[in-house]
Amino acid sequence: MKNLLLIVSAFLLITSSALAQESDEFKPSGKINARVFANYHNTITDGKGVSSFELTRAYLGYSYNFSKNFSGEVLFDAGNPKDGGDFQMSVFVKNAYLKYKLNGFTVKFGVIGLSQFSAAESNWGYRYVAKSFQDSYKFGHSADLGIYADYKFSSLISADFSITNGEGYKKLQGDDVVKGSLGVSFTPSKEWIIRLYADRMEDKEAQTTISTMVGYNGTKIRVGGEYNYQLNHSMKADQDYSGFSTFITYKASSKFSIYARYDNLVSDKIGAATTGWNDAKDGQLVIAGLQYAPVKGVKISPNVQAWSPAADGAKSVTTVFLHCELKF
Repeated sequence: MKNLLLIVSAFLLITSSALAQESDEFKPSGKINARVFANYHNTITDGKGVSSFELTRAYLGYSYNFSKNFSGEVLFDAGNPKDGGDFQMSVFVKNAYLKYKLNGFTVKFGVIGLSQFSAAESNWGYRYVAKSFQDSYKFGHSADLGIYADYKFSSLISADFSITNGEGYKKLQGDDVVKGSLGVSFTPSKEWIIRLYADRMEDKEAQTTISTMVGYNGTKIRVGGEYNYQLNHSMKADQDYSGFSTFITYKASSKFSIYARYDNLVSDKIGAATTGWNDAKDGQLVIAGLQYAPVKGVKISPNVQAWSPAADGAKSVTTVFLHCELKF
């Protein structure tokens, strides 16, 4: 009995010491984060120009680490819900999730940012100037309500899977339609990323998206591209469309960089009765500009964006921008 008491006492002493040490090593903490996108632009159509100032996005969030493994974040998104329609601002909850991370395994539950869009935005690198291809042309939503998991098998390969509402963070109502997605990322070296992605959601018709992305990020040059194909857009039969986007960036110094991007969106489907269903929005986009980052958290980018619509008789649009991002 005496020996048992000694063993129990020793065990309790060791456990309390370990817990005290862990408590000393980790201290729960949180931080506020914010980003603001604004611009001045002059849009020229058929020789006539219209100028205006615009605040396109304002993010305000707070992240908190409960322990070494558990954390959470809430992020509010103030923006124009019609993406350039009436210039009114509405506030949405873009992120509100609990995250668990252990070694190479991560799980998120709640309103979560989706990895396909974050990977494309990171690859492109100029989100405050223009959205990534899938986000720009409504192939999906950058954040949604659901559950997400990823696992890093090694330094070469990782995979992610999610089940979400499918209607985006601006429409969180529940229904019996969900979207399942799977992505696999290959990183043969620290400069390269190769990503394959697919998702599917089904109501009366099944919408399926397939995407591939390649990116190289060197010391001076960053270059990349992606191709996307979507079958039955918005779960409507024969509304298929596809497109690709390529870009190149040259980093002249720690403060200056030059970039260019080309997008091509096509909705035609050979043999379909609804060929050209999206003609009014099909076309080609060219972006060219430079970025100046005078201090940490501030980016300024004068750039030109030229849109050439696919529809017969539609007029080309050229816009000269001065974009600005604040991040803190």
